Formats: sequence, structure tokens, C-alpha cells
Amino acid sequence: MNMGYLIPEWPGQSHVWAWREICHLRELGLNVTILSTQEPKELGKHDFTFVAHAETVYLWPISISKILLSLIWAITHNPKGFLSCIQLGLSLPVYKKPTWKSVLPLLIPACQLAREVKRRKIRHIHTPMPGNSAVLCMMVKRLTRVPYSLTIVAAFDHWGGAMHEKIADANFVSLVAQWMANEMPKAFPMISPNHYSITRHGVDTKKWIPHPNKPFNTAQPKRILSIGRLAACKGFDVLLEATALAKSKGVSLELRIVGEGPERPRLEQLIERLNLKAEVVLLGSLGEEQCLAEARAADLFVLASHHEPLGVVYLEAMATEVATIGTAAGGVPEIITDGVNGLLVPPNQPEKLAHAMVQVLTNDQMREQLAKAGRRTVIEKFDSRIGAAMLRGLILQGSQTRDVINWSEAFSELQKTSSRN
Repeated sequence: MNMGYLIPEWPGQSHVWAWREICHLRELGLNVTILSTQEPKELGKHDFTFVAHAETVYLWPISISKILLSLIWAITHNPKGFLSCIQLGLSLPVYKKPTWKSVLPLLIPACQLAREVKRRKIRHIHTPMPGNSAVLCMMVKRLTRVPYSLTIVAAFDHWGGAMHEKIADANFVSLVAQWMANEMPKAFPMISPNHYSITRHGVDTKKWIPHPNKPFNTAQPKRILSIGRLAACKGFDVLLEATALAKSKGVSLELRIVGEGPERPRLEQLIERLNLKAEVVLLGSLGEEQCLAEARAADLFVLASHHEPLGVVYLEAMATEVATIGTAAGGVPEIITDGVNGLLVPPNQPEKLAHAMVQVLTNDQMREQLAKAGRRTVIEKFDSRIGAAMLRGLILQGSQTRDVINWSEAFSELQKTSSRN
């Protein structure tokens, strides 16, 4: 089956999970065409970036002549659908007003996308970013009758509005966390529970594996790793305060932070104020392979986010058998069971985070037990092949039979396919 995978500004630094999903869908026999609104301002630093970039079909920018050709094609191919797109552009209740200024211009790339869909005989479009990409899918559906589906990877109010319309018009919707499924009846009471399912993004556990010869570190200092965009919501200021508290208790440690973002100047000032220049290293953005190397060398992974839709970086650390501490917010408790495969602390409480860090860093047996239990959890529940197999089942089987698909059956199907290949 030919399908399109539409993701804006691809391939960016944060798109590792999407590449995993695309690769697994292909392993399962789907012919996936990668579609993107435009190139990112800065390409991601991963090994797959240039391969992904070379094969992607970009909708923008395009020449004036192509714009005219696309518009003429849409009008002559399906005039009723074209008028329906205009009506959508004038009425869709997005947050940004006036509506026509923010939605109607999307008709141009939508016509271009519709031409590509027909030319490539694409039978289904999926987008994991239901902002403007979902609006494009709605327009293409009106122009070509090709259905689309959505994955919601962040809070419902993150996507520019009109979520009820985007969800209702989709063939199905997948959610990355149970808390989202719990919120759906409250946020969208008119949407049937049969219209949405959980398909979590995860980690390639065949790639993210522990270092084969890594000795268990009983020496000092202990290495702590944290990965995330340097934004206020990630709580790196809380982590730095907790690190200073752990240091004051006599724990010898090194904190390595991977990521870049607007909070960097403030964090640099905080590092100096807390007298942590000898203990903390800001590594900037790194590629997936470098992040894997950092995880394999770490003794502890910590991310102090105020809220995470799910938290793939926790899963990556756990997959490499690194003891992990997270915050009890968003989807993180769906990954970490406190005291079993990691530790959970309340968000924005550096004292409690410091206590958990000291507890893990000073107890070698506890650290090893949490690390091994963490990898078992990821293998059993959060391998990226599981979510991809679920998504493939939803696409092929349609909404009427989604309830018969479960994770273990989907994962078994993918393993059988991989072994045949």
C-alpha cells in the first residue's frame, strides 16, 4: 500500500522518533512517501538526516508557474472539492484570527500535495503533527477523497485550534499516552471512543542497547546525563539546583546536559551562581548516535520536566540500562513505576529531586536493579516497533476493526516480517 507521511520542517533535530516509525512501517511492507511542508531552518544532526532529506517531497517553496498549475489542476479535477477547501479556509475555528488569513493560504500547498498524492497513487496520509499539517490533510481529502489519520504527540491546545474538526474529519486518531485517552471524553465529548487508540512512540531496542563491555561503576564521580531542549518546561534550572544540593551532601558527580534552546544564557548564569562550573557541561545539540554514546557512559539519567506528553528520552536511557529519575507529570508515570524501574519525584521540587539523586548515586545495588528493570520495561512495552505495527494495523484495517488489535499481536507480526527479510 502506498501511504504518505506528512511532517512539517523535516528532518529536524527532534524527529528521531518519526524516522523510527517510518522505517518500521516500511519493514512492515508499506510504501511510505515522506512529505514535508518545507525544509527546517537547520537540519538535524543525525546519521539518517541526509538520506531522509534527499527522499522527501517538499511542498514549499514552489515557483509561481507551479502554483498556477496546481490551482488549475485542482479546479478542473474537482471543482466542488476546491470550493469546499475555500469554505474550510474561511470557517475553520483556529486560534489565530482572522481565520482566512491563517488558513486560506494553505490552499496552495494543499493543491500541490493533492497533485503528489494522485501522481504517486497514495491511498492514505498520516501526520503526527496535527497543526497546519492536519489542515492540509483536510483539504487534500476534499480534493482527492484520500483519507488521513493523526497522531497527537502533545497537549490538545498545542496545535493551533480546530482540534475537534481535525479529529472528527480524520479516519482515525492515535494518541501517545493514556492520559490523553483519559482527557479525550472531557475535551471532545462528541468524539466516539472508537475513533481513537493509543500507539506510543518508543525506542529501537535493537539499536539502543547497553555498552557490551561497560563495567558497573562503583567509583567516583558518578556521571549524570540529561537530554532535552533548553526550554523552561524542561526544568533544567530545577535539575541544576538539585545538583548543587547533591554536591553539598558530599556526592561526587558530573552532570552532562545535551540540548540547545532559549534558556541557555539563563542556565549558564545559574551554573556560575551555584558554583557548578566544574561539575556541569552543556554539550549543545548532538546527533542520535552521540546521544547513544552518552547514555551508554552514564550512571544516571535525570530529566526534571514540568510536563512530558510521554518522554521518549526516558525510554532511550532506560533501554541502555541507565538508572532513570523522572517527574510524576504527564505521561512519565506511564513509563516509570516508582521504585521498580526508576524513581519518580514531583515536578519543580529540587529538594526531593536531590534526595532521589543521592539515593541512586550512593546505592550501587539499587542503581543496578533499576537499570536492568528499566530496559526490561522498554523491551516489553515501548519498543518503537510496537507502536509502528499498531499504526500499520489501523491504517490497513480501518476504524471498524481497531479494537481487535493489541500490542503483543502487532509486535509479533513485525518480528515475523523482520525474520522473513
